[in-house]
Amino acid sequence: LLAGYGGDFAGKKLNTVIGNAELGYTPTEMIKVSLGYLRTAIPVPALGTLIDDRGYLRGTLGLWAGRLTFTAQVSADYLSFISTVARNDVAIAANVGAAVAVTSWFDTSLGYTLGFRSSTAQVQSLNTLRHEVVLGLRFHY
Repeated sequence: LLAGYGGDFAGKKLNTVIGNAELGYTPTEMIKVSLGYLRTAIPVPALGTLIDDRGYLRGTLGLWAGRLTFTAQVSADYLSFISTVARNDVAIAANVGAAVAVTSWFDTSLGYTLGFRSSTAQVQSLNTLRHEVVLGLRFHY
């Protein structure tokens, strides 16, 4: 549980609590399930400030002593823009992925995300359905 304060020192009407609450369950060393809620405040150029209220469910499964890891997550965001024009967006995303630890200093991953966004703004292009594939190569020391 983390909690904090988000405020706008320019007087744009932002005074809110921000934070993260997460409940996790680990039935075995290689399986973890998490349920959480996250609230953040982000400055957005030309739109003022964005408050993101996100709920999520995440699962991780590790195999071969953690060298192969599968992940899945579902999240829903309610985005509130605090500006001269009131606007609210809803974004829903589901993603799955796998990562392989090739060596102690290198791993690779592949993930797929399906996202949907709906907005109360009058711009039609903000209502989107998005497919995203990500290949990751990580070197660490």
